[in-house]
Amino acid sequence: MDAIYSLAQSALIGILSISFSQYIWIFTMFTICMFLWNVQRGGKLDLTDMLTKNGTSVSLTKVLQLVGGMTATWVIMHMTMNNTLTESVLGLYLVYIGGVEGYSKFVAAKYKYDEKSVKEKAEAE
Repeated sequence: MDAIYSLAQSALIGILSISFSQYIWIFTMFTICMFLWNVQRGGKLDLTDMLTKNGTSVSLTKVLQLVGGMTATWVIMHMTMNNTLTESVLGLYLVYIGGVEGYSKFVAAKYKYDEKSVKEKAEAE
C-alpha cells in the first residue's frame, strides 16, 4: 500500500511541477489530436494520405517531409519557449516550409499530377 501511495504522491508532484506554458502546449496538442481524429472519423480527410503514395505502400518522400516539418516546428517552438528564437532562425524555418510547398507544387505542375486522396482513387476504380 505504501508503494501505491508513494507512486500517487510522485505523480501528483510531477503534475504540479509543470509550468503553465507546458499545460497550454499539452492542451493544444490534445486539441489538435482530437480534431484530427474527429475529421478522420467523419470521412472528410484520410490521414493515410500523409504517409502513403497509393494507400498501400509508404512514400519515403512524404514521411521525410512530415518528419522534417515536425522536427523544424519542434525546434522553433522550443526556441520560442526558451526566448532564444532569432529572426534568422525564424526566416530559415519559413524558407524551409515555403520551399517544401513550392517544390511540391512545381513537381505537381511539371508532371501534371492530379492530387486525389486514397478514398477518391478507390471510389473511381
